[in-house]
Amino acid sequence: AIYPKKQTTAVLDIAAAVAARGRDVHAVFIGDFVDATSGDPRADFARRLTELGLADKVSVTGYIGPSAEVFAAIEACDAMVYRLPEGLTSRRGSVLAGLQTSTPVLVNAPAHDREFDHHPTFRRAIDDKALVLLAHDADPAAYADAVLTLPTRTVQPVIDFERAWLEVVEAVDPSPVAAARHEPTPPARIVRQVTGG
Repeated sequence: AIYPKKQTTAVLDIAAAVAARGRDVHAVFIGDFVDATSGDPRADFARRLTELGLADKVSVTGYIGPSAEVFAAIEACDAMVYRLPEGLTSRRGSVLAGLQTSTPVLVNAPAHDREFDHHPTFRRAIDDKALVLLAHDADPAAYADAVLTLPTRTVQPVIDFERAWLEVVEAVDPSPVAAARHEPTPPARIVRQVTGG
């Protein structure tokens, strides 16, 4: 979903910063605009495109329903880029979707240092450099630098959802019977949740 609170236009500023370095860039927004309670996000987006000279360097796919098509679209990208008001949080399912396809994810760091204490999956992705955290207030130039210095893409193992789920349960409720009380969500159901985040 494309809406102002996601700071969508920040991605346009990052694309412009990459283009300003003389590099070819094409930004793809996988999804569509959502109706806003005020203003016209689509018109604001188009206006910013024109201001930045990116009209022929940006595509919006529109809504994509089937999970397989969402994952195929993500996999076709060289990187996923986010600049979130609150920084990355563990509830960002679309970030996990990117990591599943081995697509590098660049995002500003969480506002709180302990955001991933209960989420070893995110911590492993950060350690493996599959998930690149920038400063919480990183500007477009810093993002452009990160985009242009991404390491060669390597195939990362698919996220083990059963393991990830049990690790979160254990972090939240470390009692010996916690895992027995919480059966893992079947991966197919998690995939559908991930693609909507």
